[in-house]
Amino acid sequence: MWFDGQARQFDDSAGLDPSVGASVAQAILDLSGAAGDDVILDIGAGTGAIGSQFATLPNRYFGLELSLSMLEVFQRKLVPLPRNTSLVQADCDRPWPVGDGTATVVFASRVVHHLKPRHFIEETQRVCRSGGCLSLGRVTRDPDSLPSRLQRYKRSLLAEHGFSIGGGEQGVRKVLDAFGEMGATVLPPTTVARWTRSATPRQLLAKWEDKPQLISGRTNKEMSAEQRTSIVDALTGWTRGEFGDPDQSQEFAEEYTLHGARLP
Repeated sequence: MWFDGQARQFDDSAGLDPSVGASVAQAILDLSGAAGDDVILDIGAGTGAIGSQFATLPNRYFGLELSLSMLEVFQRKLVPLPRNTSLVQADCDRPWPVGDGTATVVFASRVVHHLKPRHFIEETQRVCRSGGCLSLGRVTRDPDSLPSRLQRYKRSLLAEHGFSIGGGEQGVRKVLDAFGEMGATVLPPTTVARWTRSATPRQLLAKWEDKPQLISGRTNKEMSAEQRTSIVDALTGWTRGEFGDPDQSQEFAEEYTLHGARLP
């Protein structure tokens, strides 16, 4: 499991500043109206960049995560584990270990495109109480930024090799469209936090090369070693041509946005 191998470095390479996590957690409560002992169910809780912030808020938090290594990093942030917090290792593509109608909010941050959409939709309907909320978080960047341009070119290379996949935006839209068709009220996007960070082309390439399939999302097609080498070589060559020095750091803006729906 790729996330098991990346757990210790995940917060450094893809984590969120604690202040951002705190802002997101509070925004979820504000948008949903959750209070008291209402249950926040976090699907794909990861290392707890956001989930750990619920420990100090008036609610019950239940985090599900497939990677045990990621959960171990999460739990070390909350020693001892607060009474209002539960962490459970679970495959979120299987039935969730949560009772019917028990959650006020179902929250998923940067993960819904990794999951089977129909199962995610059905389980959200099952566990969420009447009038509850679905909240989906995404990190977005300027389309002309270094990571955005690299991501688009990587997707074009994957498509040339027959790998047609959707990213975070497509995954969120698919789920929200489905809930809208079921009578849920789709909420306007809310930008919770903005910040800047920097990275070099080499750092972003190395991060992708560490992934077993270079693919973020679901596909039933296996990638051969030859295809992987071809894609990595083409991406490396294109990066040198577009950006020159692969160790030249570039700064870019990012923002965290919540998308959601209120169930009937």
